Amino acid sequence: MAEDGHTISATFAIDTYTLTMYTDADGTGSGSVSPTVGVHTDNYGDVITISATADPGSTFTGWSGDASGNGDANLFMDSNKTVIATFNLK
Repeated sequence: MAEDGHTISATFAIDTYTLTMYTDADGTGSGSVSPTVGVHTDNYGDVITISATADPGSTFTGWSGDASGNGDANLFMDSNKTVIATFNLK
């Protein structure tokens, strides 16, 4: 009995998630964040370092959403994440 040849193929894709960065509109100060304000696409398992820099006359008071604390933070991308930075006037 002869066997027919078969070709089997598989396609794999890395899961991607979004990191949405905001600055808090309720804060009285201003500053910038890294990554920049907006929506960023990252691969599953990426570790993203987020940081905030207050403008002169302002202070960075902390993260909310999927991050906490008041310094640089690392996010493990295993789901969509939203992070808000709050700045207040000194």
